[in-house]
Amino acid sequence: MIIEPETRRNVLLALSGLVVANVRNLIQYGEFAFSSIWYFLGTWFIHYIAVALIGAGAYAIYSSGHSKYVNSSDRKDAVSSGEFLYIVSIIAIISALAILFFYYYVPRGLEEW
Repeated sequence: MIIEPETRRNVLLALSGLVVANVRNLIQYGEFAFSSIWYFLGTWFIHYIAVALIGAGAYAIYSSGHSKYVNSSDRKDAVSSGEFLYIVSIIAIISALAILFFYYYVPRGLEEW
């Protein structure tokens, strides 16, 4: 079974919005965003759009002069917008899970130092 790259990218973008929304709700309110279907869909959609806009902004910076930001001397082909959005979605998921891990498993009490 072969999954098209556009479908994979869109599913990963939707999943990253879901993960970021639930991590934010866990940290802010202490519960998942499943209190009502409208609240769940609203928070998911807002975070979905936020991840997509961050990806679009980062791609705009990258494409304006990618030789300035990424060492591309050995690489002749630039990263496409679809690949870049795929990378940003993966980074968003990993970052959200790392934030959740550090929020719950890093010892408290270091603020007094």
